[in-house]
Amino acid sequence: MACGGIRASNARQVLAATGVAHLHAAPLRNVSEPTAGGDVSFGPHHETDPAEVVALLAAVRGS
Repeated sequence: MACGGIRASNARQVLAATGVAHLHAAPLRNVSEPTAGGDVSFGPHHETDPAEVVALLAAVRGS
């Protein structure tokens, strides 16, 4: 399994260069506004970026 810095822009190259069958990626985006959570503030944090997930899958599938 290859991991660390895997993005849509380099996923195919990582697969080809390493020969691994699996990638560990974190398609995240930074969120600077606190999440609404009642009295709890999560402050700046990361959340899954749906567009990056789609781009990563398309890159790996070669589409």
